[in-house]
Amino acid sequence: MFGKGMIANVGLPVEAVDEIMPNVTSIEEQSEIFCVRLRSCLESAQDRVIHHIGVALVEQFCGENGKAMEDAYGYFCSRHMEASEKYKDYFRTNKHLRQFVEKKKLDPRCRRLDVLEHLLLISQRLSKYNTLLNSLVKQTKDKGELKATQEAYDGVKTISHSVDHAIEDRKLELRLNAMQNRLEIRIHSRLDKRVAKRLKRLDLRYRESRLIYENSDVIWRGSGGKEQEIMIVLTSRLLVFLVEKDEKYQLAVLQDIQPPVIRLRRLMSRSVA
Repeated sequence: MFGKGMIANVGLPVEAVDEIMPNVTSIEEQSEIFCVRLRSCLESAQDRVIHHIGVALVEQFCGENGKAMEDAYGYFCSRHMEASEKYKDYFRTNKHLRQFVEKKKLDPRCRRLDVLEHLLLISQRLSKYNTLLNSLVKQTKDKGELKATQEAYDGVKTISHSVDHAIEDRKLELRLNAMQNRLEIRIHSRLDKRVAKRLKRLDLRYRESRLIYENSDVIWRGSGGKEQEIMIVLTSRLLVFLVEKDEKYQLAVLQDIQPPVIRLRRLMSRSVA
């Protein structure tokens, strides 16, 4: 309804529409597959009352198709907020887009909903599946149907957990990107020249590193007793000591640790005695 018109009628680049509607095509395909399965159940039912739906639900939410739903919804939901902000930017600055959306909202299929509201409905769909299948499990009496419906319900919960993880991973990815953008490399004169050369090229996102932990309220006490407020950043590859100054992150100059960046594969640790 909106995506193709944004390209053909408004003139937005394909890349921009993909950012506004991340992976919507895959979600649309999954919805069509589910509709086909449900129609098949309805066509084989007597008096248009469906008594056997468990197999169709298992096929939709479990196995290979369940994994496809994890990927489709995981990608969309993890980028939903970014997509909404991107759309607001275009809507605010592009008069043709505003006119196009207002016209499309009059289409009965849109139910007077704009793009943001449609995106929100997609993000809420999994929770509605969850509620629906939970009700089916409670109301199903036939043992065979109950077993299949319960399996499908477990599949929906697995998909939901996977999507939650995708959302959290995306938040950490964006946070690491933000820290990298604010990173200002200043090399201390005491550092070895070879180490200093490597640090100048420091990238917290090196080889798709993941942010695991950060703490900006650490008080470092050196062997001389001097205290220093620092920030610790742990990624899947590095342990980094930073200080925040003038809205920038700089490498911390620590009395007992040089350099302030440690590769985890070279790190040795022991329990505190």
